[in-house]
Amino acid sequence: MGKYLGYVILILTLLFALEWFQVVDVPVLEIPDYLSGKRDMVESTEAVLDQME
Repeated sequence: MGKYLGYVILILTLLFALEWFQVVDVPVLEIPDYLSGKRDMVESTEAVLDQME
C-alpha cells in the first residue's frame, strides 16, 4: 500500500514541476501567478516616485 502512495506522490510532484516550469499545461494544477501582480505594484510605485522628483 505504501508503494502505491509513493508512486502517487512522485507522479503529482513530477506533474507539479512540469506545470511550474511551463513544460506542459495541466489544467488541474493551475498555479496562480503571484509574481506578475507584485511586479506591477512595484513598477507603479516607481513611476509615482519618478513623477514626484
